[in-house]
Amino acid sequence: MTSFRKSKKLSLVLFLLTPITLTGCSGLFHLPGNVVSTSSVTTQKKLVLKSLPTADVYYVGQGFDTTGLVIEEETYENGTLSSTNEITDYTLTIQETSTVVTSSFTFTESGGFNVVVSKDNDKTVSFSIDVEDVQDYSEKLLISSYPKTGYTKGETFSLDGLVVKKKISYVTDKKHTSTKEITNYTLKIIDDDTGEESDATDYVFNKIGNFTVSIQTTDTKPISTSFTVSVGGESHLHSLESYTDDSIAANWTDDTDKVTLSFTKTGANNTDKGYITPSEIGTTYTFADAGERSVYNWHYTPSTGKVSLLVVPVITPGDEELATEDNWNLIEKCFFGKKEDMHFESLRSYYYQSSFEQLDFTGGVTGYFNPASVSNTFSSIENYTETNIARLPQLALDWAVSNYGIDPKDYDSNKDGYVDGVWLIYLHSVSSSSNFWAFTSTNGSSNGTVDAPVANTFGWAGLGFLNDKAYSSGSDNAAADAHVLIHETGHMLGLSDYYSYSQTGYAPLGTADMMDNNIGDHNPYSKLLLGWVKPYIVTGNATIHLSSDQYKNNVILLPYDDKTYTKDSDGKYIFNPFDEYMVLDLYNDNNLNYQNYDAYYAFTVKATGVRLYHVDSRLAEYTTSGISLLENPDSAFEGSKSILRVINNSESGDHAESSYLGRNANNAFDEIRWISADGTKLNSYHRASASSLFTTSGKSSFSFASYASQFNTTREDDTTLYFNNKKACSLSFNITSLTD
Repeated sequence: MTSFRKSKKLSLVLFLLTPITLTGCSGLFHLPGNVVSTSSVTTQKKLVLKSLPTADVYYVGQGFDTTGLVIEEETYENGTLSSTNEITDYTLTIQETSTVVTSSFTFTESGGFNVVVSKDNDKTVSFSIDVEDVQDYSEKLLISSYPKTGYTKGETFSLDGLVVKKKISYVTDKKHTSTKEITNYTLKIIDDDTGEESDATDYVFNKIGNFTVSIQTTDTKPISTSFTVSVGGESHLHSLESYTDDSIAANWTDDTDKVTLSFTKTGANNTDKGYITPSEIGTTYTFADAGERSVYNWHYTPSTGKVSLLVVPVITPGDEELATEDNWNLIEKCFFGKKEDMHFESLRSYYYQSSFEQLDFTGGVTGYFNPASVSNTFSSIENYTETNIARLPQLALDWAVSNYGIDPKDYDSNKDGYVDGVWLIYLHSVSSSSNFWAFTSTNGSSNGTVDAPVANTFGWAGLGFLNDKAYSSGSDNAAADAHVLIHETGHMLGLSDYYSYSQTGYAPLGTADMMDNNIGDHNPYSKLLLGWVKPYIVTGNATIHLSSDQYKNNVILLPYDDKTYTKDSDGKYIFNPFDEYMVLDLYNDNNLNYQNYDAYYAFTVKATGVRLYHVDSRLAEYTTSGISLLENPDSAFEGSKSILRVINNSESGDHAESSYLGRNANNAFDEIRWISADGTKLNSYHRASASSLFTTSGKSSFSFASYASQFNTTREDDTTLYFNNKKACSLSFNITSLTD
């Protein structure tokens, strides 16, 4: 690689004089060369390179930087300097390729080049630069600002607001990236139904449907991108392409946090490595599988892929004046905005990151829906009962189909006959003592088909959660707060609340979780249930090297001793997260784990270390003779069982399972509990903190005997058991190294 120069080069400086035409008494005449005169005056003009640009070495892919370049124009009369003026109205041209340097110009090849500065085509001065080769050069187009993307039939396409940027990446002695706005592109509009392509200039949308706007640069080697616009009958939906926020990637931090753990299992004498790797796991059960067998016919929102949400702002009686464009824009931003638009994250940017780019919420926001226009029931605020609210998702869907011409099949990504999710944002003031709070539910009595999907799972939240008027804390994230939407969408995906509804102090996760106190990232157990990660499963004595939770599949699962795993038709292990086990990861306090939630007085853990959880996610079977926990958790997905999720954290000492299994049943089960390294049970008074993490400088090892106080222990045959299923788990671990 050519080294950087410490001095600047100035080569081949040319001074060409400008011909000036004057009128004399003998008529029009020219003097030889570039000097024009009358009988008494000779005038010359020339360009002077007063100061070279700061940069004289460039890399392929970079644009030209004029910083430091100073050009002056000198005027001479009769050979004497009469004036000097700094100018900026010059043109830069690469002499070897005759290419004019513009704002979108980039160097496409290496070598030495002469940059010619000219004015009026005939006054020139030049200087030289070097362009060096790079590795892994790539270009891509980004849409940093969209124009209008929803239209009414008959409207004309508008470019107002469109900002296109080119991102260039390459490697020299380190990785370089640069992004700048460009204007050298053409646009075509493609009818998604017919494939017909048209010039975008003054294009009129004369049919309902979706259209693709294709953007292509006019470079020698053009690159392209596109976005979708949606055309409706009376108004429009905001249709979204795949998430393109370039600041987000699955590996969005340097891979510097690593831990090595040594596991020991009583009586193990394994000859293999002692664990199953994520790559050895094939079939994995998730909430999608559980939902298909749910007694309540609750079809959860899909947790992977491009998943369409139908977002409907709801006009409630007496709140008509809040149906403004500003509030509509706020709703759209909180659901589908970029990370950079938000104080924390939008719903879309959060789940795109948390899922390691596996869940991309698309869909759109309709215009304002007034339920009273389709049913007199909703003309009174008193009629917004729980039962009536459950009717609204289907009413809203039917209204959107009628008014926008949308196809419900476009909102059913997994083709199960149910739209992926309906979000209703009401304008009425938020109140925790009424139905005007935030919750998710299902109108599970309706059955749909693949050709005619119906609404099922839905979310209900007020505008006050989005602009923080629901709180009195005066937070600085007003008018762009999606925390509640993110939490409630976790329920739509299938996740439970990890806190108690009745006992204030009960908080098994120490309040530090999105499904506990609306804060931080989803924990590894939640990600297992959603199918975003696959674990290492420890089966014997083992040593495992683990990266941080910022990376996919960096989760370790510790099952009970006699747990067995069968294989699928591909010879890979079948994994069922609906069981009892320990799960751990290397927590890192970057990104989603970093920012506190000031409106809710919620705080994340600011440290790096190993998190350890005890999970009891066993399912119960519903039969005509009663409800009982499955003796073999894996059998939940065999045959045609009807199942219930009965173990959860919602009700502290008398958990929800007591409602199903009887008051005398073991109803003190935690669905998930953070086993705090400092030995003290976490709750809302003893919150999760740096001392809750296992580290080399603090508590570096775990055994059940040392942490018995955080488990429901029982005695069987003179043996202490720590799992609720009364099965032995003899695994322990020790941290042998940790870098952070």
